[in-house]
Amino acid sequence: MKQLSGFSFIELVIAVSIAAIISIAAYRAFNQTTITMNRLEGIVDYDKALTRVYYQLEKDISAAWVPFTAYPQTDAVDTNTSQQKIKIEQTEPEKTVEKVFYATQAKSMLQLLTCTTTTTLRGYNEQAPTIARVIYTLVPEKNSDTYTLTRQEYSTLEFEEFEKNKKTIQAFEIITNLKKLSATFIVLPVSEKEQEKKEFLTYTTWSSEEQFKKNKRRMPDYVELNGSWWDSHVKKERPFTFVFHIISKERPEEKKKKEQPALPEQQATKQQPQPQKPQIGGPIMPQNKPTQGLQP
Repeated sequence: MKQLSGFSFIELVIAVSIAAIISIAAYRAFNQTTITMNRLEGIVDYDKALTRVYYQLEKDISAAWVPFTAYPQTDAVDTNTSQQKIKIEQTEPEKTVEKVFYATQAKSMLQLLTCTTTTTLRGYNEQAPTIARVIYTLVPEKNSDTYTLTRQEYSTLEFEEFEKNKKTIQAFEIITNLKKLSATFIVLPVSEKEQEKKEFLTYTTWSSEEQFKKNKRRMPDYVELNGSWWDSHVKKERPFTFVFHIISKERPEEKKKKEQPALPEQQATKQQPQPQKPQIGGPIMPQNKPTQGLQP
């Protein structure tokens, strides 16, 4: 009888086991590579988004200042003549700007942040004002529990005028996929006693009018933003913290310095009478000069 050639059951089990081990190792390597790629993409998107939002917020908040007129003068250039003439037109009467720095929060979430700043967006070959009001708003995203931070810019500094025309002002998306965003406004100590105690005031909301009544301040010294960004690649929140320093300062009125007593030399110079100047057009008195060696 002829013997049939083939694999035994043990050999078949060993072969299948080796193939399964190789397949599991290849799957784990592929899965680990996919996870690493998703993490890297999430980190890159996270860095790009936070770099963009930090750059824009730092420019606007650090350059915030307190203007005293609500309607700035606009420059109209007359190009009909060879030499360009600048015409200044006042659109409205001067008045104090309200809400130069204003922020509201609800349930530990920032709702609105606005201030007057000197860093405006400029387009190519376009004239833009040197000062403007910027408004940051947190808008809920559709079909999601995340938020989008938008930025609007208005050439008129009055907040009431912006409220009337905000629907016609273009809003730019600064960052999306925000899970949380809250603000803390910090005021540094001014008096010597507060500086010795190293105490500073913190607020979760800010109104320039109310703070001016309390602390004689219209703007804080620092603005701290705490939030988290939703990483859709790894389904995870990534926290962040920004601190912005406002360069323009508005301190309370300092007491007048006491006048120091004058030195004796200064008192002597003050008491000495100053020589009188000759009157123009008056009589000129002759001067008697001595004559030496001359005889009549």
